[in-house]
Amino acid sequence: MIKLSENEIYSGFEGIGLDGISDRKLTALFTFVSKAKNSFQVAQIENQIKGLDKLSLEEIKDIAKSFYVKYFRLPKINTISPENLSKLWDYYDSVFGKIDYKIVNTFLNEQDLFDIPIDIDDNNEIYGIINKSIVADRFNLLDKDRKKYFLSIELGRSLTLMTPSLLVHEYAHVLQENVLGYAKDCLNAEIISMFLEKVMAYEIDSSGVILALNERLRFAYLISQCENIKEEDNEIMRYALLVYIKSTLVAGKMFDMYLREKRLGEKDKYMYDIQDVFDGKKTVEDVIMGRNITIEQCQEPNLLARRAHLK
Repeated sequence: MIKLSENEIYSGFEGIGLDGISDRKLTALFTFVSKAKNSFQVAQIENQIKGLDKLSLEEIKDIAKSFYVKYFRLPKINTISPENLSKLWDYYDSVFGKIDYKIVNTFLNEQDLFDIPIDIDDNNEIYGIINKSIVADRFNLLDKDRKKYFLSIELGRSLTLMTPSLLVHEYAHVLQENVLGYAKDCLNAEIISMFLEKVMAYEIDSSGVILALNERLRFAYLISQCENIKEEDNEIMRYALLVYIKSTLVAGKMFDMYLREKRLGEKDKYMYDIQDVFDGKKTVEDVIMGRNITIEQCQEPNLLARRAHLK
């Protein structure tokens, strides 16, 4: 089994592919993709998204904030400014790879989630990522005083009705990663972010257009990852592709289950589970197993067709 990186150990992961997933267990998905791929052109879907109603960054932040305030109790988040990060590296002993985490923590600020700076990436249209840089003692990666901290969030320059769901996705990453060990398996890192992204896309537009575009774009990317993994020999790259593939499948299954709940109270339980992950009371694996979700169920053709909006 492939070894964890230093950053993955620091983040509290225990392994990669702990459930034994591999492309050999994705035969049903590959069969579906081979039949459906001609219906998905990334450029065409992205052009449709760029044609949506435009929003300002403040409007996008307000929509994402309303979503999180509606469903969750939010902890404070550790942030660091670029200036303090630069100063912090002066304390890092590059020869011995060591740093005192108590010193690191003096450079951090506790802030509300919504105070994390958001930058616009002029080189990308539809895009979201968290900027972070961890200064770690490579010989003491599990120290009790270590923390995760964040610099900023980047969004692509196409700010439309789709963008709040992308920001909700990135905020979910921050809230998860704020908890060391929020998932045992690195391959489960995107599941909750993708699930909440779908819920936001579903709620922002009663016509269903935003959700359909969101899920069709995700499925177009999924097709690309499926094609790439068949050609990829490098084990590290194969696992990187599996992160997206597995997370798309599991988030799609969980969202499909969420939509089919007839009672509001049952829908609320999904958010209660995610709150427990944000609070460090459950792992992502607890959420998946608690709903008896298996990778085989996630590849059921009718489910894939629904979530790809082919039916």
